[in-house]
Amino acid sequence: MPTATPLVSADEAEPNNSISQARPMTPGEAGRYGVGGNDKADYFSMLVKQWTRYRCETKTDAVDTELFIQDAAGHTLYYNDDRATGEIESWIEWTADTEQTVYIVVKARGDTYGAYALQCIAYAPPTATPYPTAVVVVTVPPQPIPIPAPVVVVQRALQPTATATRSLTVTATAITTMTATATPDTRIMLVVRKLPNVVTTASAAQTEVSLLIYYDANNDRKPSPDEGVPNVSVMLVNGNGQPIQQAFTSALGEVRLTAPQNTQRIVVPFVSGWSETIRHGAVGGVTHNNFQIGLQAVEIPVFIPVETQADNGGQE
Repeated sequence: MPTATPLVSADEAEPNNSISQARPMTPGEAGRYGVGGNDKADYFSMLVKQWTRYRCETKTDAVDTELFIQDAAGHTLYYNDDRATGEIESWIEWTADTEQTVYIVVKARGDTYGAYALQCIAYAPPTATPYPTAVVVVTVPPQPIPIPAPVVVVQRALQPTATATRSLTVTATAITTMTATATPDTRIMLVVRKLPNVVTTASAAQTEVSLLIYYDANNDRKPSPDEGVPNVSVMLVNGNGQPIQQAFTSALGEVRLTAPQNTQRIVVPFVSGWSETIRHGAVGGVTHNNFQIGLQAVEIPVFIPVETQADNGGQE
């Protein structure tokens, strides 16, 4: 006679023999159920969250369980028969890669049947293990850093003219040069070499000469704004009495000249006996020579002799 199919007492989850009859459960919940014989499988449903880790396991000493984790279409996602060699309990641990409802299916293997306990628990999402920051070592081959060549600046002296006598000669060279070499450990080595000091040749002394000729109409022995005598010839002469520069007084009776270094005196040919020595200062300095000639007033009109610029080829 065939062996009778064992009857398993109905538990509180029955009927839960298919996905449509699955008993809802939540992580952490545990219960005792029976499977095998006339009860081929028990179905439970549970909502899982993305990146959360879960573990479902059976506890029994009577029935050899098989454990399945399936999706809503009945596809098996995870499976386990025995949690270890020689044991009949089942155990699955996994991390959900999406949020969904899964189905935990418990079946009896072979002809075994009996009671079992089922529990599913959830773990917090695993904390990512920080990885050490990568350190990149770059080896830089030695390369010289170009340094501009020394610069020499020369300003040529101007040739003396009737109005320009100041000259300046400057010779400049770089004070230092630097050679930089990058070594493989990225340190920079500087080699400094001192060159001769900059040599500066200053110009000769600059001598400025100004003269005011006025007609002292009110006999106050000082010039007034309307007393200047125009078009009077003024000369600068050297030590031999030879003219170096000539100019004529302006409408205000003034004349201004820059005297060359060989100038010795200033003379006014039409003011008989009048001349003055020109003072020159130190090298690089400016010396001012300021003169005045006051012509005394007379009771009768007199002619003040002047020389026209056209007759003498002079210039204001």
